[in-house]
Amino acid sequence: MEFIKVARRKSFLASSMHVLLNIALVAMIWLSIWVTGSPFVAVGLVLMSKWRVFAVRPRFWAANVKSNLVDLIVCLSLTGLMWASGAANISISTVILATIYIVWLIAIKPQSKKIFIDTQAIFSIFIGFFALFVIGYNWSASAIVILAWLIGYSAFRHVLAVKEHNSLEILSLMWGLILAEIGWVFNHWTVGYPLFGISSLAVPQVAIIAAVLSFLVFSMYRAKEDDSKISFQEIILPLLFTLAVFVVVMGFFSSSPQI
Repeated sequence: MEFIKVARRKSFLASSMHVLLNIALVAMIWLSIWVTGSPFVAVGLVLMSKWRVFAVRPRFWAANVKSNLVDLIVCLSLTGLMWASGAANISISTVILATIYIVWLIAIKPQSKKIFIDTQAIFSIFIGFFALFVIGYNWSASAIVILAWLIGYSAFRHVLAVKEHNSLEILSLMWGLILAEIGWVFNHWTVGYPLFGISSLAVPQVAIIAAVLSFLVFSMYRAKEDDSKISFQEIILPLLFTLAVFVVVMGFFSSSPQI
């Protein structure tokens, strides 16, 4: 019994330390933006926090980088959005973004169930496109397309990697290509919905569309994964949800101010 109590105490201390370190990381990221007025030190902190990716033999680096791309995209995107929202001044948007960042690190990222894996992938697409079109509004089309492809590739790979899949790379590359094409189209027609009245932090329409479309595709994949076929009953709700979001976003809000 004493051994069990000691083990529980150590587990509680380890969990508490994990939470505190992640909160401290987000606080340091915000502080670096507040002090310097630029995102570069914050990006450096994010990259340094991923040291475990390279804490293995060099031949495993590529595999580790691929498996951690979703987390890296989310962390860099949230960092960039904190900077874009004006983290030099404490605002409701900065607090919300920092809170989302902490929740991601503590509650969402460590989960390994399929529903959480899909949630991680979809969120990385949404927040990745959000940051890409907010921060990169004046970037070249080539940069937008390449980064959109990377977001799509990493997200679908994250979903497929739950179990061995013979076509993991080719399917991930294909979904990356589809999102790259979507990114290219919306780079010429960007509509955004301002959050908290902040025009520099407008949610791009493309982020919503890419995330919802990915939700439908991932739902179809999960349905096929169970019994090697897709039944209408399994995808009707995701399909109706996707169509409803498309109608609302494209039909009623396309006249909103552009980013």
